[in-house]
Amino acid sequence: MQLISNFPTYFYFLAAIVAAIFAYFFYFFKPLKQYSKTWIGWGLFGLRFLSTFLVLLLLINPIVRRNNRVVQKPIIGVLVDNSLSVSLQPDGKKYTTEVPNKVAFIQQELSKKYDVRAFTFDQELNDSLRYTFKGTASNPAWSLDQFADRFEGQNIGAIILASDGIFNQGKNPWYFAQSAPYPIYGLALGDTTPQKDIAIQKIKANEVALKGNDFEVGIDLFAQEYSGNRAAVSLYQINADGRETTLKTGMLAITNDRFTGHLSFMVSASEGGLQHYRVRTSVLPGEKNTQNNQRDFFVEVIHDQAKILILSAGPHPDITAIRQILSKKQSIELVVKNTNENNINIPSYDAVIAYQLPSFEGNNQILSSLKSAQIPVWWMGGIQTSLNQWNSYQQLIKVRAGGRMFNDITPLPVTGFSYFGISEKTRQRIASFPPLDVPYGDYFLAGNGSALLNQQIKSIPTTMPLWAFGENNGVREAVLAGEGLWRWNLDEFEQYGDHAALDELISKTIQYLSLKQNKKNFRAKPDRLIYDEGEEVLFSAELFNKNFEPTNEPEVSLMIKDSKGKSLNYTLGKSDQRYLLNVGKFSEGKYQFEAKTQYQGTNYVEKGSFSVQGTSLEAAITQADWNNLRKISSPGKAEVLPYQKWENIVSMLQRREDLKPVSYWELLLTEALDLPWIFVALLALWSAEWLWRKWLGHA
Repeated sequence: MQLISNFPTYFYFLAAIVAAIFAYFFYFFKPLKQYSKTWIGWGLFGLRFLSTFLVLLLLINPIVRRNNRVVQKPIIGVLVDNSLSVSLQPDGKKYTTEVPNKVAFIQQELSKKYDVRAFTFDQELNDSLRYTFKGTASNPAWSLDQFADRFEGQNIGAIILASDGIFNQGKNPWYFAQSAPYPIYGLALGDTTPQKDIAIQKIKANEVALKGNDFEVGIDLFAQEYSGNRAAVSLYQINADGRETTLKTGMLAITNDRFTGHLSFMVSASEGGLQHYRVRTSVLPGEKNTQNNQRDFFVEVIHDQAKILILSAGPHPDITAIRQILSKKQSIELVVKNTNENNINIPSYDAVIAYQLPSFEGNNQILSSLKSAQIPVWWMGGIQTSLNQWNSYQQLIKVRAGGRMFNDITPLPVTGFSYFGISEKTRQRIASFPPLDVPYGDYFLAGNGSALLNQQIKSIPTTMPLWAFGENNGVREAVLAGEGLWRWNLDEFEQYGDHAALDELISKTIQYLSLKQNKKNFRAKPDRLIYDEGEEVLFSAELFNKNFEPTNEPEVSLMIKDSKGKSLNYTLGKSDQRYLLNVGKFSEGKYQFEAKTQYQGTNYVEKGSFSVQGTSLEAAITQADWNNLRKISSPGKAEVLPYQKWENIVSMLQRREDLKPVSYWELLLTEALDLPWIFVALLALWSAEWLWRKWLGHA
């Protein structure tokens, strides 16, 4: 133990001298009472000296530095599948009733020797054991990652994964198991026997269609144990009052016992606004799970397109990745031009993507036209960007250049970004994206810029912006400081089989830039119009005074009403002269919203709608896949136990010799005022002195 103080060491000696003088004057300098024996006086002197010294020590208030030995039991993680597919199993009722009791027994027995931490999971790891068995997706890989992050640096001994083996979101959990330094045991749920079923696996349709055009609806179906049967597939439009209008019907011949098929319908976008559609297949004889026979989806029908120009000095795979995403959107007309081309009519576009411009080759003439056109620009930097000139064209990210070298920069999402929201799924994926090539230098936000992503150099997070948004003289800008989006494109598809996260980042950037600016003093909207079930809905609002300057002084109320008339009320939070609120997750359906505020004597109201489409991921396939559990368990030489033998996991873990407690020393720094024993000692000393004097008749 060691004392650390802001005062010099001699203060302790001074405190001892003062305490000794005080006790001496009390008992030896002209004492009021004489004691029959000398040792009694010195004993009382000692008690008074110690109590006075402790009081003075508290005034100095040193910090006590000491080492504490900590023994940590092995942590056993218990992760229980809480998704809908468990309750949809043939023994689903049995599982929903018995699983909580079985897990409680395992937890109780293991707690005698280990530190057991139990959670349920579906799309993500829940905060505790909360059994509902209604999760709309299964993402065990993300849940395992979250568990590892939560107990990073601690003595994790093993993980027990109770699941039916079905995962329909995120990465394959086998990748996590490959690098996990501890075993993962599987507790199997469900029935692996093939079940008679026909299911709608996926509906492929653009979220946005142009009014007056036709758009294609593609339907992927899966049928099991129905070879030789025919299934009817119908497409309906759902009217405002909930009535179905049949648009198309087709027949599908099922040719084998594990059949995948595809149908497509062409639909006319004759009405504007958010349109509600439904696909339904016929129920075949002996089919038990009919929840996957129907799926709803929504399409926003718009009146015009945003015209976007990609302008660059030469080809680059980043441009290909951006084209791949934006060219699929009916709401966008995309044009790609080289800076050397003549007759580029900049003012005719709604927004421009200036890729690695200005470059070292010199593009002053076209960039002067771009600057004078006063239209929104997404400036994308890179190795060929002339940073000194770049600073003069865009006003959001300034850089002190460090030569022609570059850094490998990992993206780091910024909390508190309020211009628009990105989904939790995208945040998760961003964390695993490969680095971008960012020119070497010091980066900092300028003007009214707000960073969506910051730069992380290797494992060191920084506050230097990577991707920022803002306005320059009333014109919106976006700035991305590096190149390498093509790597994100390939990596995301390799890991997840789609480009959902990159699609969201690029689409929302273009949406932010190309949104037609109006002079309404109050605007409120969700960050998009169509959500998948299980996604969080983010609302934002902007309020302007009479000089059209942003403000967030008054409160903004929000009311959301479902198709049955049930309403929920909220108050939007204030953030960076805007309003922002995550209103949480909603079930499938169409919702109306109304935002209100009052400012400078004027009432403002904004109305609109958004939809939540059911993904039915859990209902699509309910046949348990224990092979997935075996793959997860095999790298750590663990086992998978059937439901009837779950309790055996206790003895299996107890037999493992590698599950041992670990001990380590931790440094503790405690202020003297926070040490309770000092106050106990003071009370004891004062009490002893008073009782002794009382016994002597001197009190």
